[in-house]
Amino acid sequence: SSDLQLAEIGPRYEAVVQVGQDVRELDEKLDLAGADAELFTYLRHRWPQTRILEALLGPLPDEITFEQLEIRQESPGGKRPGGPLSRTEREAEDERLASLPAAARDLERLRDEFDRLKTVVTITGMTTQSAALHCYLGELNRVDLFSKAELDTIESDAGEPQLRFSISLVVRPGYGQP
Repeated sequence: SSDLQLAEIGPRYEAVVQVGQDVRELDEKLDLAGADAELFTYLRHRWPQTRILEALLGPLPDEITFEQLEIRQESPGGKRPGGPLSRTEREAEDERLASLPAAARDLERLRDEFDRLKTVVTITGMTTQSAALHCYLGELNRVDLFSKAELDTIESDAGEPQLRFSISLVVRPGYGQP
């Protein structure tokens, strides 16, 4: 009687074990796909320069002329957080990274390199009306893309009707950045 019960249960047990293995394999594939998706999303996190230019040129009045526009990555405070790792810490970190899927490893390295940077836009130019410049700066401060827009300098050359200016803008971090 017990042999008969074992004969009935045996195939069912094997099927359940196989389903468990299939679920584990699917979970591993899902984890790999999730790591790939996070990496692809992060690679698209930075605002395209065309988006930044559109935000700058949209409210630009006729009285303002750009002479130079620079978009660059800066490290806040000029220092890297943390500091150099000891040999033991570096080995432990290398071991931890080696255990991750390739996409997750790449994502961690990219985050380590780029998350501490901020995008800064510097504009130098000329205007015929300081009021138009201040209105433009106010418009830039209302654009969601920028976390800060400020006038650095404004000066006039003797005998010249135009004013020279310099503006600095800080671009908000992209998707997934702190």
